[in-house]
Amino acid sequence: MDSLVGFVSALFGVVLFVLVVMGVGLRFALSPVRRHQRRTREALVNALIKSGQTASEWSVLTGSERTAAKKRVTRLIFEMRLSGLPGADAVATWTSYKISQIRREAMDGGIDEDIVPHFSNQLRAWLKRPRRHTALFRDYIELWERTTTNADLTMQD
Repeated sequence: MDSLVGFVSALFGVVLFVLVVMGVGLRFALSPVRRHQRRTREALVNALIKSGQTASEWSVLTGSERTAAKKRVTRLIFEMRLSGLPGADAVATWTSYKISQIRREAMDGGIDEDIVPHFSNQLRAWLKRPRRHTALFRDYIELWERTTTNADLTMQD
């Protein structure tokens, strides 16, 4: 009986050791890929933040600079949707809306000083914890859609 318990204990120990070694090996094998994906996503978020800063200076940009900035935002939004991050679609929609809002405020001359830092902070928070912050972006989008729907209904009356 003692030999059976010893054999089962040894077998359990070997299986546990093999699982741990496989887990560590898999983690090291995937880490370069994950690092590359992370750097790519960070660069994408940083480019979106830079586009938000450019949008805050919209009133002083020339026509060609505005066209280039619009194309860049369109490309970045597209890349965001394809990034594979959890909630990327909601963040892309939110980002597009916020950049448009920043442009409108810059053209009106009454840009809120906190809008660009808020924009930046929201994107960085999402980058750190995408699953946790995605719900916030979806809530914003839902609020904007309800507001637009209510405005449309009011205009029809």
